[in-house]
Amino acid sequence: MHYQELVPPPALRGLVHRLWVLRGPAPGGGPFQRAMPDGRAELIFNLADAFECLDGSRAHRQPLSLLVGPSRRAMAIRPTGRVDLIGIRFRPEALTAWLRVRGGELADAAFALEEVPAPLDATLPEQLAEAGGTHDRLAVLGRHLSKTAAPADRRLSAAVDLALGAGPEQPEGIARKLGMSRRQLGRLFQERVGIPPNSLGRLGRFQRVLRDLDGNPATSLAGLAARAGYFDQAHMYRDFRIFAGTSPRRYLREVRELTRHFLDSPD
Repeated sequence: MHYQELVPPPALRGLVHRLWVLRGPAPGGGPFQRAMPDGRAELIFNLADAFECLDGSRAHRQPLSLLVGPSRRAMAIRPTGRVDLIGIRFRPEALTAWLRVRGGELADAAFALEEVPAPLDATLPEQLAEAGGTHDRLAVLGRHLSKTAAPADRRLSAAVDLALGAGPEQPEGIARKLGMSRRQLGRLFQERVGIPPNSLGRLGRFQRVLRDLDGNPATSLAGLAARAGYFDQAHMYRDFRIFAGTSPRRYLREVRELTRHFLDSPD
């Protein structure tokens, strides 16, 4: 399968973290793979065969137009046939302003597009299907998003960047830099992000571990934990089990063709 990820144009960078496409054949019936959480919401348009999602022990078909809210748990998915996806990965703080909803309404949940008040033309999936190549499809998305993008909240964007940074700030430090109390910061994140600042920071650190593992599968786990900023290896294992639902070594033995495409790309 071919995966391509693009930085959004300047007019959309207050709303969108990345635009991406994934295309290619994929035989049905393969193993479920983990779509790992990174605290960002995604709007996904499936222009080919439906994906399956594992809910406990039951598999169900995903909607072809899907909004996945900011999540703290891996989602097990697999294709059932031909793959042709185009997606929008939002900045953590931007989706609620765009949809005009509270962050807590979207966290750890997925919705068919018609279930959420997305300010998009209902014919957008058809327009994407009719557009020829990747460039044309992204141009269609860009036009629709530019019409409805809300102004960025610079203070909140700075707080999110501090939480996700390579040396993530603790909530007390973020609040102090923004001139507010930790309680005010927590309320702001609950309202606009849906995930507390300390959880978002842990997700950013977890994603650094995933990128390191994918690039260096034979690496020492103790060294991996230290490079990602964990106090020790045990803390890394704890986060890995919470966010991925498995251990690092078991993760490396899994089929990860889809998983590795969707690792978060830092700004």
